[in-house]
Amino acid sequence: MACTAQNLFASLNLHCLFRPQTVSRPRTYKRHKINAVVSEPKTRGLQVHPTRTQTDKQHQQAPKLALSDLWHLFDQYGGALQVANIIRENPELSKRIWFDEIISDEFITALVRQTNIEAVEAVVFSGRPRRHTLAAAVLAFSAKKSVRGVASMERLAFKRRMLQGPDSADLWFALVRAYGALERLDSVRKSFKAARDAGAWSPQSTRHTNIYLNAIHMDIHLTFIRARQLMDAGAVVDTTTFNILLKACMRAKDGKRAGMAIKWMKSANVVPDTVTWSSLIKVRSYTDDFKGVLAIRDAMEKEGFEPTAGVWGSLLVACGAAQHHETALMMWREAKAALGGPASVPPNLYNAMLTACNACGQGERTLSLLEEMKSAGVIPGVKSYNLAIKACEGQPGQRLRLEQLAIALKLYEEMRTCGMHPDLITYGTLIELCAEGRQGALARRLRDRMDEDGVKPNVVVMTSLLKALARAGLVEDCLETFGTMVWGPARVRPNRVTFRTLVRELRQAGALGAALRAYEGMRRAQHAPSNVEFQELIAAAAEAALAEGDPELQAQVASLCNISSTLEILDLHGMSTLEARAAVFMHAEHADD
Repeated sequence: MACTAQNLFASLNLHCLFRPQTVSRPRTYKRHKINAVVSEPKTRGLQVHPTRTQTDKQHQQAPKLALSDLWHLFDQYGGALQVANIIRENPELSKRIWFDEIISDEFITALVRQTNIEAVEAVVFSGRPRRHTLAAAVLAFSAKKSVRGVASMERLAFKRRMLQGPDSADLWFALVRAYGALERLDSVRKSFKAARDAGAWSPQSTRHTNIYLNAIHMDIHLTFIRARQLMDAGAVVDTTTFNILLKACMRAKDGKRAGMAIKWMKSANVVPDTVTWSSLIKVRSYTDDFKGVLAIRDAMEKEGFEPTAGVWGSLLVACGAAQHHETALMMWREAKAALGGPASVPPNLYNAMLTACNACGQGERTLSLLEEMKSAGVIPGVKSYNLAIKACEGQPGQRLRLEQLAIALKLYEEMRTCGMHPDLITYGTLIELCAEGRQGALARRLRDRMDEDGVKPNVVVMTSLLKALARAGLVEDCLETFGTMVWGPARVRPNRVTFRTLVRELRQAGALGAALRAYEGMRRAQHAPSNVEFQELIAAAAEAALAEGDPELQAQVASLCNISSTLEILDLHGMSTLEARAAVFMHAEHADD
């Protein structure tokens, strides 16, 4: 369909009739088509421009665009860039887009997602975006992990003098958020300092203080220094401020600073909330301080705080991480009673208990809890089923029984029957179970099912598939799959774990030549090998080469041991027992030749 102004305004006038009374701004861009037909203009190439003498009063009376209109334009003309080219020639449409906060933010966000930096710059230069629109562009470039895009929007804002005065606060702190998400701490610091100098930050702006602290929370030392400095400067803080400090403690696993944050919180007369208690529990759990976790439970009772489902979930997961299954069961009973019975327990809390049971190695308890969940009328989600499937794993040191694999496959089919969509975790766990059960053909069928369901594998899933194929004796299929990983997309390319797994499984499957080639490939890819694995591989290959009289395998072992027919003296210094044994075998063989 021709991208003409006449056709464009015809579509807008038509779709304004279907505009809803209220439009909520979606968090992500989605395309929605309206069931309406726009006739093709009879004269192609006809350009109809609205008059430029329209008064502001007439503009205010014009019907506003709805988000559905904008999405329809994207669908109709092939994307945001094509719509941008049209609005350049139509001042009326340009006003209707740029002067509407919701529409302009969605438009610039879609443009950033669909085009490159240069195209966005050109549109911004030619249009009349406001500060909130540039802030939306900054956050969209941050979501794309584009530092250059964020810096480009910052330069444009400087050129248009949008970073001056208190009204520039939202744009400044969009830059702070963006650089924080990109982990550019120096840029975060400079942006915050510039915002203070421009008068965009004041001690009363608690939200902006929290944005700044959250942007630097990955550096716990800097976060606590800046928080103390801002509070000393009179910054007004709230519960969110201290929750950010605790988040930094969780990331750094620093229990000492967590205690400091709680002291500051009490001195500021700030009341902790659910997030505060949950974060504090996680900090104690991450630092292996289970006594501290129990002390927090007692502190909540003293403070008169009734734990919410989220806090109960954090307590249960902490019990599981500490291998305290009995304590987890006791807290589970307390949580059910406090929330009004099993039917009132939310799915996330069931998932927390499922996680605790798995962490404690109580697989049977996990499966019975899933049945209890369904009996109480609580519908399990994909995560619940994933945890139940994971519970079918064998105990450490024990081989997986086929009955356990059958239970996992039954749960998988139950998911599909209930209309759920298995995700990457589902398939990854199932293929790993197939590897433990030496069911390579089944693992391959599950991999095909992933393609049918549109689930893209990653290197972890593909490594499990290699293991399953090798253990089932399907060495050729294993090597073929490995070849697709080498030449495949980045998400499936072999890493160090993949190479080490492949070498080990091929050696145990008796494919010593292939294992040696995989080892050499690992060295060429500059992945650090395992000395123990190399010693076992070279020893097994040397003995097999002599026993079978395989000249190709002998040549591979001799090459790895640096042995040739001209070598008269064999230096065994620095070799392990297994390496020395292999070298002696190969040297004797070459001497006989």
